[in-house]
Amino acid sequence: MQKTSKSFVFIKSLLPALIWSGIIFYMISVPSDNIPESRILKIENIDKLIHFSMFFVLTILLCFGFLMQTAFKKVNKFYIAYAISISIIYGALTEIMQELFFDSRSADKWDFVANTFGAIAGLFVFIFLIKSKIKIFRHNI
Repeated sequence: MQKTSKSFVFIKSLLPALIWSGIIFYMISVPSDNIPESRILKIENIDKLIHFSMFFVLTILLCFGFLMQTAFKKVNKFYIAYAISISIIYGALTEIMQELFFDSRSADKWDFVANTFGAIAGLFVFIFLIKSKIKIFRHNI
């Protein structure tokens, strides 16, 4: 039987977060002219809620992936720091990328603030889930 590499195990545990990161990248790169008209999108500041939600989910997926991975024990110990750092840095990078690389998009400091608050809220929700010993986490606690 072939031994699975630590890198493969690590990436496999983070696959949902990596896929979600790709979805975020796609969403921030779509030209604003290509976004379909919708009554929901016309609600004032709805984009801030969207940014908040994207990074809320990303942080939860990162926390889950880092905590559940078995390849690197140090990552398990510091999963909160890794998850929140990556989420906030990625939130900043998405704004920078919008400004530098996408003609019809631009950076917005309030989008970054929404990204950051979403990441922090995701972290608090994940910690609450861990502390309340939700069933999906029981085998690792």
